[in-house]
Amino acid sequence: MAGASAAAAHASLLTKYDVRLTDLQRETLSSEEIRGQAGVEHRLYESLVTTLDGFVSTTDLDEQGTLDQQGGILGLNYRKHNPWGMLLSSYSGSYTTSEQSGGGGTGVVIDESHTATDIFPVQLDRTNIDVLSIRVKDTDGSLFQEGDDYTITEQDGRVWLNLTTLGAIPPNITEGQTFFVDYNFFIEPEREEDTLRHYFNIRQRFGNGVSLYYAYRRQDQDVSSTVADITPDRYTVNTIAADYTHKGLFLLAEYSDEDSTQVPSTSTKLAGQYRWLLGPATSASVGISNQWLEFGAPDARDVQLLKGDAKLFSRLSNTCTVSAGVDYRDEDDTRFGVTRGFQFETELQYRYRQVSAKLGAELSFLSRRDDEINSAFLYLQVQRRF
Repeated sequence: MAGASAAAAHASLLTKYDVRLTDLQRETLSSEEIRGQAGVEHRLYESLVTTLDGFVSTTDLDEQGTLDQQGGILGLNYRKHNPWGMLLSSYSGSYTTSEQSGGGGTGVVIDESHTATDIFPVQLDRTNIDVLSIRVKDTDGSLFQEGDDYTITEQDGRVWLNLTTLGAIPPNITEGQTFFVDYNFFIEPEREEDTLRHYFNIRQRFGNGVSLYYAYRRQDQDVSSTVADITPDRYTVNTIAADYTHKGLFLLAEYSDEDSTQVPSTSTKLAGQYRWLLGPATSASVGISNQWLEFGAPDARDVQLLKGDAKLFSRLSNTCTVSAGVDYRDEDDTRFGVTRGFQFETELQYRYRQVSAKLGAELSFLSRRDDEINSAFLYLQVQRRF
């Protein structure tokens, strides 16, 4: 890969550009991409920052045709002190168009990155996926197991992974972790796709610790293919929330409604957490949350989830830390049944320069899907970065 970039700036204006050439060769896939992008950033005092970026790319997929893409994004970020506290707001609007030409064939995706959540399904990026080829992996390459760690939902050429953090067979998925997916997909000849996205949020932070928040997300999409009818991924999401912060106390009330052509849903959440220092390098926290969710087709189900946790963390030295925690879960899912029980974990971690090591243990006492799961998992991980 080769690239070139340059930037010139003065007090309030920054310009940038970038050109890249990427040549990718795999056993079943060959691609060569040329991508150019340029943008400007304008800062008006300390209150408003405006960015405008555009790109154009062309990709030669060898026997599978060519892919041409172009688009741009406009961003506005605003923050201002006022008599009540601080007002923060941002908006971004983007437009992307792509055109696939040439013949059909089978494409290969390696290490598609996602963030794990055991409530909302994770949608894979491509369409017309061969579900039998799906492999879900941890960052170290360990495979997660279908049925134990995730299930697959497919509709109109789209695929979702329904994850669970309560797998009985290690390795197990954890909430918020990064994981990777490999799969094969069918490339449609002469596929065209136009996508327009909007995102807006506004938050007022008051001086007494109260904060009010509203967010709006929308995506409009048109997709056409010569071989399949594909439902465009169109959605509108409205979220309102209020939270309160005072010293170590945090309280949250949030409601979100998503009107979608893929997986419509509503979510109501109440949460609280308290964190305090036990010493210069030791802290403890306790938290509780209750969430009510309703999903529409293709994953129609209702979920009520009560979670509680207590955690302890201590830095023993500049290179060594220790942590311990207990989690309680009471979940009633109209599709997957009732899950209830405790999980305990403790970990000793060592870091020095490029070397890191972890020694830990996990204990689970769960009732899930009419099964009793009592398990113990010990692990040792050593890593050297170069």
